Amino acid sequence: CLILNANPLVINLKKSKTLSKEEIDKFISEARDEKFLMTKVALIFGVAGAMRRDELSQLKIGDISDLGSALLIKIEHTKTMKPRSFTITGDVYLKLYRKYAALRPLDIDNPRFFVKYKDGKCHRQVVGIHKLSSTAQEVATFLKLPNLKLYTGHCLRRTSATLLVKQEQIPITALKRHGGWQSTTVAEGYTVCHKVMFRLYWSHGRTEHIDTRYCIDTIDI
Repeated sequence: CLILNANPLVINLKKSKTLSKEEIDKFISEARDEKFLMTKVALIFGVAGAMRRDELSQLKIGDISDLGSALLIKIEHTKTMKPRSFTITGDVYLKLYRKYAALRPLDIDNPRFFVKYKDGKCHRQVVGIHKLSSTAQEVATFLKLPNLKLYTGHCLRRTSATLLVKQEQIPITALKRHGGWQSTTVAEGYTVCHKVMFRLYWSHGRTEHIDTRYCIDTIDI
């Protein structure tokens, strides 16, 4: 439910559903790369960085640094005008990213990272916000989950917040930094109460070779 401060009414809203750690793992391991490689990469990025739909859509090649043992993703332009960064580790996720990145046409002029993927090939056409918004619904459809329409474009961001809070029991300030939220109420509204397994490590003091002016957190799904 949502409580409006200006008008003390409680309104019941159907929020986007979230994906569990087990559901994410199942999709990553069972969905065929020939069809779902781009969806897997968008899922990994979206959950690891609590990325908004427009942030995924506008992500550029230059925003991603492959450090060998991790990826560093910098989100320079955000809704709140505050840059944030996150890192992704784990051989499975790094391999999926590298496989997709290697298929990206070299002669494409547009610097946006996500390009059309079909039948195991990348094409010279960038992927729009509406396609990336359907990432969670594609995952839910593959897994044959109920209430498909509730896996909206907010699902990945809400999943990220929920998994982080439930595993780490972190303070609200850390959650707000993770997703770039300014409002405590909004940040809390992105979480749901269910037990999951999700490992998050704070990068400060752990990855000295990363510019910590940008780095907020590093995540291993």
